[in-house]
Amino acid sequence: MKRVIHYSLLIVALAAAACKKGDEANPGETPVSSLISSVTLSSQTLSGGGWETGVYFTVSKPGKITQLGAKMPEVGTYNVTLWDAATKTVLRQKAIEIGTPEKQVFLSIDPLVITDKTKQYVISMNNYSAGVPKKYYYLTGSATLMPAAQGNILLLKKGNMSLSSETPKFPSNELITNAISGYPDFTFVPD
Repeated sequence: MKRVIHYSLLIVALAAAACKKGDEANPGETPVSSLISSVTLSSQTLSGGGWETGVYFTVSKPGKITQLGAKMPEVGTYNVTLWDAATKTVLRQKAIEIGTPEKQVFLSIDPLVITDKTKQYVISMNNYSAGVPKKYYYLTGSATLMPAAQGNILLLKKGNMSLSSETPKFPSNELITNAISGYPDFTFVPD
């Protein structure tokens, strides 16, 4: 009987130690989806050739990007790329398969740890799938959409780059603040 009580107390102590206050996981933030759902503008579907379209952003606190995602109006596999905005180098990339039109899909990546709050990044997507440019979403209005703080992320502006294949190109053209197209997104987990 002593042994049962002893083991019971040990289990309770271990369980209490494992459930310390403050150990709860931080929820992930999906800033582009949050911005799109917070505005009252209507979204259009366009089919104007091949585009790499992206959103420039910074973070307000350290954390990590754990997923890349996309939402497209047509079934297909789309490349989503996370870039260093200053060097225009690819940091992470994922082929996202959209099996159901208009459904947001996220896939895990090797986490990218972000500590520098002054560094700019770009999340972009290519609307080519199976060698063909597909339709994409376009949200615009006369009002300025960005800069827009969404949780710990500051979305700065949209950029595009015309393209003719599935190979990603840094979206450095048409830098505007009143539109978002694509919709590429990511999950940021703050520390």
